[in-house]
Amino acid sequence: MAVPSASATLSGRLPGSDPDGNALIYEILDYPLNGSLSTDPSGNYTYTPYANARGMDRFTYRVSDPSGLVSDVGTMALLVDGSLRIMPLGDSITAGFMPGLPESQYVGYRRKLHSDLSALGLPVDFVGSVAHQGGSANPPLADRDHEGHDGWCDDNTPYCTVSSGRTIADNIAGFLDANPPDIVLLHIGTNHFDTNSAGVERILDGINAWAEGHYRVSVFVARIIPTLDGSLDVTTFNQNVANVAFDRSRTRIWLVDQQSQLSLPDDGNRADPRWMTDDLHPNQTGYDRLADRWRLDLVSSGALPTCD
Repeated sequence: MAVPSASATLSGRLPGSDPDGNALIYEILDYPLNGSLSTDPSGNYTYTPYANARGMDRFTYRVSDPSGLVSDVGTMALLVDGSLRIMPLGDSITAGFMPGLPESQYVGYRRKLHSDLSALGLPVDFVGSVAHQGGSANPPLADRDHEGHDGWCDDNTPYCTVSSGRTIADNIAGFLDANPPDIVLLHIGTNHFDTNSAGVERILDGINAWAEGHYRVSVFVARIIPTLDGSLDVTTFNQNVANVAFDRSRTRIWLVDQQSQLSLPDDGNRADPRWMTDDLHPNQTGYDRLADRWRLDLVSSGALPTCD
């Protein structure tokens, strides 16, 4: 169904009917977070977004009739300020690198994910400072904006340092200021070379600090994909990431199992050659498998607008 969009006060009536024609009584169960809600027992509602709020908001309700019959819980979801802004964030795997492929043809998981989410009727807007990739792909990428940076790390390592400017943790506030998202898709750690999750924790803390001064953000953190040769202990790294991927005061966080999307069934540290184009990067079929996992977890999370 179409999801209402609110940039100012939005009024309407909650759905519900009784086969006997009895008057229904509506009860609000959970109130929205990004705006105020007033209702009456007949199901009329008025929603007013808070100043500077944006993104997904929702409230739940149920309906009863005079005989005492009670409905299942219903959800009214809406978008504050019009579109669902998603930031793909990470390294060359987010960018869509493949050996020999010009940057103008990078699409990675982003092309299929954008197409699939749009097909669900969602007003998706990918955001980020990188916008020059994917325009000459066949088919072209409908929305080229992202925050995937070739060779970047989560935090400072011998390979990536603050002085080189190639760490997500030290740039996250600037990324969010320049292109504020409602949802962040984070896949990072391949270039780190160890199992320490402190860099991912710094990124998540940085997103939450930004959200404290702006609005709530949903973050989907990937269990990163394995390599062909199994030289990186991604299983331990991903478990360490899981230990720090908990909700914070202004961010909700979900773990997304991209590791098993590309790994061999009997070895989580080794990628299935069918899905890889080199030791570190998926081929297009592999990237499309990542897109499928992002979509499935986004839809099942409740972070996307839906009405039940």
